[in-house]
Amino acid sequence: MQQTFNDKRVIWESKRKQVGLIAVSLLFVAAAIWTRDKSSAFSFWGSIVFFSGGGLFFLVRLLNPKNLFVTHETKLGKEILADQFRREQESLGFFTYTDDGFSLEEHNGVKSYKWSDIDTVFGFKEDCYTTDEICMDIFFSDNASLRLTESTPGWFQFQKRLSENIPSIPKEWDGEIAVPAFETKLTLLFDRQGRTPPEAETACYAE
Repeated sequence: MQQTFNDKRVIWESKRKQVGLIAVSLLFVAAAIWTRDKSSAFSFWGSIVFFSGGGLFFLVRLLNPKNLFVTHETKLGKEILADQFRREQESLGFFTYTDDGFSLEEHNGVKSYKWSDIDTVFGFKEDCYTTDEICMDIFFSDNASLRLTESTPGWFQFQKRLSENIPSIPKEWDGEIAVPAFETKLTLLFDRQGRTPPEAETACYAE
């Protein structure tokens, strides 16, 4: 989804870079015209179409008043990132909440769950090769299970409401699991039956 800020599309590039790309495109067009007599018709027109088209694209994008060019290290860039983070924390994402539970939009429709039916919760980290992703497995008393990750829309609000309804879940559990990198660190966050981590792991993940 295209990121916006103050009703403008955010493009994480500098205006200087856009001007440079336009200038380079024009130089290649000029070079193609200059060496026309030494080039084949295919090479000449191919260069003209490719570089003039690219230059026109960057020029239109640069002049479009609906586009906002910004880099991460600028004051505005940091403001946009902070606004983005705030929105992510406040977003309900795929979740809707009731007094006794929540509903979640899944691939096969909307499914409802009750907080009181949560039997066991595990947190862990998944190795995604270049990065890690914090995950959570939730097991319910009816043998249903649910896996959520920090990429799930509404993750922050869900963590907040989960802690409110099951206060024994550590609030900083994700930070503890995050280090060291690339280790799964399967951690028992909650078990209604009071089982030890090995006992709960065997019961929940037994094939």
